[in-house]
Amino acid sequence: MESLSRAFAAWLRSTPGSVPEGAASLRIRKNVLLPGGERCPFVTVTTLVGGRPEHPTSRVIDLWDLGPGAVGPEGARRMSLNLHLIEAWSWERLENFESAGERRPETLDVRGNLVGRTVGDEALFDILGNCGRRIRLWTHVWDGERLLVNPYLSGGASAEIASGLDEALTEPDVEASLIGPEGGLAETASN
Repeated sequence: MESLSRAFAAWLRSTPGSVPEGAASLRIRKNVLLPGGERCPFVTVTTLVGGRPEHPTSRVIDLWDLGPGAVGPEGARRMSLNLHLIEAWSWERLENFESAGERRPETLDVRGNLVGRTVGDEALFDILGNCGRRIRLWTHVWDGERLLVNPYLSGGASAEIASGLDEALTEPDVEASLIGPEGGLAETASN
């Protein structure tokens, strides 16, 4: 795993587009302690300058979870939790600036990247693979010398999840009919 880790760090540094146009810097850190106590194998911080006047600097923080096997649902759950914890840290940082009467010096964008030999076939990855904004999925081929990393492209959102989301967004709100006059659950035939 150590040689895969070294090859991945080299890939992060050398990948075209890893330092976007207008970026002032790309920092790569290994084995970073995150809020909540978990360690992330790699964290990259890209600093972009020349943004909006109120925030001339923006930073993109990418968490990279690299594994020799398949990306699975547990890794996605763990990455989601880490993203939420970093977001909470960011909001606390913003509150500290505002409490001191200052403006936050930069904007932060945080993304998670799951990298594995394969990506699980769970319906969850159809949704994540098509979204690509908060959690991005990658596959790698490692032969012990060369590392190839490619974005994962799913075949489409799972019909089961998509129909459940469609129902949740289009069905009438049933919660109001289940709340009784005292704020508790109303008696219904199914209770």
